[in-house]
Amino acid sequence: AVVVDANGRSNFQALQNALKGAPATIDFYAFDLLQLDGEDLTRRPLLERKEKLQAILPAKNAILRYSDHILGRGEELLERFCAAGLEGVVSKLADSHYVAARGGSWLKIKCIKRQEFVIVGWTPSDKVRAFRSLILGVHDGGKLRYAGKVGTGFDTAELFRLMKIMAPLEQ
Repeated sequence: AVVVDANGRSNFQALQNALKGAPATIDFYAFDLLQLDGEDLTRRPLLERKEKLQAILPAKNAILRYSDHILGRGEELLERFCAAGLEGVVSKLADSHYVAARGGSWLKIKCIKRQEFVIVGWTPSDKVRAFRSLILGVHDGGKLRYAGKVGTGFDTAELFRLMKIMAPLEQ
C-alpha cells in the first residue's frame, strides 16, 4: 500500500496518517502472485509468477497496480534511487521460489545518509532520564551551525553514560 505525494513519490508518513483516517488515496501495488485458480505458484520462479500477475491485472486500474521490475545491475540502480531521494530498493533473485520468511533471495537495501554532528549541549529532563535531548551542531564553512535535537534511540544506561561524559565539559 502506498500514498503518493504531489511529486509522485511514495510518502510513508502520509500512508500512516491515511491508515489512521486522514483523507488520502491509497494505492495497492501487487508485486507477486502466490496462487491462481487454486494452483499453488510458490514453487515457480519469481519472473513467471510476475508474468501471470501482470496478465490478470487490469491495465488501467485507479487503485490496484502492477509493481514492475527492473532487471540488471542492482548497484547502479540503488545509486540512482538514492540520488533521487528514494528510500532504497528491494532486490530479488529473478528465478527464486517464494519463501514466506525473510531470506537471502530477497534483500531490502536502504539508502544511507550520513552526517557528522557535534554535540553542543543538551536539554534537561523533567523525568528520571539524564537529559531530554542532545543539541547538535554541524561544521559549515568554518562555523558551527545549529543542526537540531535528538532525544530518541538511547536506553537509560546510555543516557547516564553520555551525561557522565558531558557534565564535566559544561561551560
